[in-house]
Amino acid sequence: MMKNDTERWILYPVVKGKEVIGIEVGILKNNETQLEFWRMDPQDDYYKEIINLFRLAYSEKILTQQTMNKGGNCGRPGEEPCSTGEVVITIPKPNGPKANPHLYLPGANPGSGDPGVIGGNCGAYGNCGGGSGTGETPNDPNNNDSCGKIKEKQNNQKYKDKFEALNKAEIFNMDKETGFYELQPPLGVNAPPGFVQVDGPPGSSDMDLPDDTERISGLFHSHNNAEGSIKIFSPIDIITFINIFLKNARKYGGGYANAYSTVVTSAGSYTLKFTGTAHPGGVDFNTGEAWDKWYKQNMAEIADKDGGFPQDKVEDVFGKFLHEVVNKPGLEIFKVTVDTAEKLTYDPVTKKSQSKPCPK
Repeated sequence: MMKNDTERWILYPVVKGKEVIGIEVGILKNNETQLEFWRMDPQDDYYKEIINLFRLAYSEKILTQQTMNKGGNCGRPGEEPCSTGEVVITIPKPNGPKANPHLYLPGANPGSGDPGVIGGNCGAYGNCGGGSGTGETPNDPNNNDSCGKIKEKQNNQKYKDKFEALNKAEIFNMDKETGFYELQPPLGVNAPPGFVQVDGPPGSSDMDLPDDTERISGLFHSHNNAEGSIKIFSPIDIITFINIFLKNARKYGGGYANAYSTVVTSAGSYTLKFTGTAHPGGVDFNTGEAWDKWYKQNMAEIADKDGGFPQDKVEDVFGKFLHEVVNKPGLEIFKVTVDTAEKLTYDPVTKKSQSKPCPK
């Protein structure tokens, strides 16, 4: 079916045993260059309207197949061909308030029980994934969606309030880090995410998330003005983003693009985003140790005689770290305020970080 003449939908029954237990929606969109699969919310009115039609059709298909299996004369020379058991049904087209079926569980593999986005930006479905055969495009350099996702957050009043609560001199002069993490609602619960405050212990330069990190898809926190403080992301910030926030954003928050990590400092604030459609791979202990060693050594080399870190050089070193050491295609960094963002990219020739403002 066509939805608003811009998206082509195909609805598939999800079957377990001999029962239809749900409906998946295949959506062809963006001028037929992106294909998505989503599981429809059972609480949606449109789902309730059509699910019994699918169940009835499937029961008729099963009945037809059982009749065929009992024997008969079809398919023999001179006889009628056997029925395939195919059943044709007519279902109403989504319209008006039913045009948005509240699709959920994005980012996984269709048919796995956790359907989601499987690809995009593949032209006419040719050479998807660089010829890997996966149908995924882990990093599209022309993808500006991360700018849009940052703007989406900045337009959220709760997010703005939390950002502004951290962006204060008294926060930077504390003897600890503080922040808020974003907690997604459980699967199937139609509610907005909430923000939970978290503080590091006094006299520390770090901050721990709770032991149970399930459903946490984003974080913004401060780096204070303590001696030796580096006012940009640390390796552990990146590891947490990759290992925890991306996984939870995919499962609970609408896809990888909704994961974020923002650090707020007196020298500027930064946000990590991910543009890929496939997880970039988790970070194990040994890799994390190697990252930390490289980071500390190279940041120490730019320290001035007073032990401070010039912020322009911090951005250059971090850009090299993200580009050459972390090397996770799709992982991007932005310099942000409460309502603006500019993407930072690293030039390996000049060894400098360059910035490009996001559209307003």
